[in-house]
Amino acid sequence: MAILETDRVGLQQGSEERSEERAAVAPAPGPEMLLRLQRSAGNQAVARMLLQRQAAPEEEGLAEEEDAEEEELPLGPEDALEGPVVPGEGEELGGAAPPRKPQFEPPAADKNVLARKVDMWDAGASSWREMPRPEREAFSRARYRGRRRSLAFRIMADMASASDHFRFTTTQELEEELLKRITSSLVMQETQEHVKVGEGTQQAFGYPFSGNALLYGPRVNYSARAYWVPSPPDTYARRTDSAKNRRLRSLPRHERHTVYGDQGASYKWELTDAGKRDPYNALMKLFVPQPPHRRSLLHCDYLISLVHFRSFAATLGQAEFNRRVNQYGPEKMVLRYDLFTELQTDPSVVGPPGPLASLQLVRPADEFDFVVGDHVYFFNHAAYDPLNKAVGNAWRLENALLVDRLGGSNDDRTKGTDIFLGHGSGRKTLHQMKAKLAEEYNDVVAMAQPLAARADRGDPSASTELSTRFPNLHKVGAEWRVQGTGLAGAVDIELRRIQPDEVIGPHDPKSPGQMYPVRRPMQSA
Repeated sequence: MAILETDRVGLQQGSEERSEERAAVAPAPGPEMLLRLQRSAGNQAVARMLLQRQAAPEEEGLAEEEDAEEEELPLGPEDALEGPVVPGEGEELGGAAPPRKPQFEPPAADKNVLARKVDMWDAGASSWREMPRPEREAFSRARYRGRRRSLAFRIMADMASASDHFRFTTTQELEEELLKRITSSLVMQETQEHVKVGEGTQQAFGYPFSGNALLYGPRVNYSARAYWVPSPPDTYARRTDSAKNRRLRSLPRHERHTVYGDQGASYKWELTDAGKRDPYNALMKLFVPQPPHRRSLLHCDYLISLVHFRSFAATLGQAEFNRRVNQYGPEKMVLRYDLFTELQTDPSVVGPPGPLASLQLVRPADEFDFVVGDHVYFFNHAAYDPLNKAVGNAWRLENALLVDRLGGSNDDRTKGTDIFLGHGSGRKTLHQMKAKLAEEYNDVVAMAQPLAARADRGDPSASTELSTRFPNLHKVGAEWRVQGTGLAGAVDIELRRIQPDEVIGPHDPKSPGQMYPVRRPMQSA
């Protein structure tokens, strides 16, 4: 696999959801700001039991918090020992993908395409050899069962049918890459699940000032409160001040932090002394399901960083993960929007690989070249930034993880359907993800068009409001046009609704004929 030698700055402006919290529109990001964190999948049945035990009932006050919430999560490489297969384990709450079959067997080989690209180094012959399908399947069967084996089959088939080579010098490298991809997929799905607690359900993650956490700003999970600072200004109490709550609801989302004194757009957390002593548990405790005011409230780039860290930790176990973080410097493990960059392996960005080296940047050949476990960026329309500048809505881009591939072939990479999952996006195919971005673009268009129509009828108040809310919307002849600088540079487009295929999607904003780089495990060369 060829690692990019250029375009490695990263997405400095953060993710699509936080665009509404930025005062100015960022220039098109170079594929230089992309790297994220990880979590392990582990014994699912035991983990779920512990998570439920740790989740404090929403009705209880802080003083009544159960000691069980502080119970340690399972240690060690979490996929080393498989738990029993639990019927319905990890089922989604709905979405793009059809229901899964209980078991997955590798699809039959396609006789028209032969593109086996999983290569192992043959020390005796001093050359690369292709890993044939029976060997790939035997490798997965020997190490996984249940849901993980199903994913392992699909991941190996994905790698085998890619246009580029996945080369591993040792079986350990292949094991680690496979474990990271499986863990990333399962953990990302778990972060979006509702866990039954008492009569209701709880989640580990949400968005600040959104949904049923509308009144609450950025925060780390209540179970992780001893490991991270700062704490939220309400110290995890419910916000019951009616006057303040009305004022908060009336404000644009990027101003809501001012009411209760929450952190603003560039929010972050650092490890406490307890967190520096045990960064593994500081990471794991963030994933405990909680009621809205106690769960981890952060945006998609923060979450995907944590998922990357979880999958990295899955290959190490608690003791080795803590040792490496302490070797690297626990003060560098700051929970911020680009925390995943601490896992970067690219010498042109961060120097030689260090103790946390885990990810690499790779530019896929096309939309069929993604592999389950890849961190993929989906960009909105080139005109979204100038159109949305003063409105400040979300979805300038989406950080998504490829969590599954349905109906694929071991040998034909054009067959099958990729399933992506972002923080709050739901399970979506590639087309559905682009449709979601187009929908968000059209929502802003729907705000502007009535004002433009009133301005055309001579309404001076509409013209004033247009200049304030849509400063990059100008009348040119008989048309209203969006003019300004967007993700792909200068933009001049008619104000109109767009179709899904008009968004940039997973392509490079600066060079739409190419794919934007993805983040994936560093083990393959």
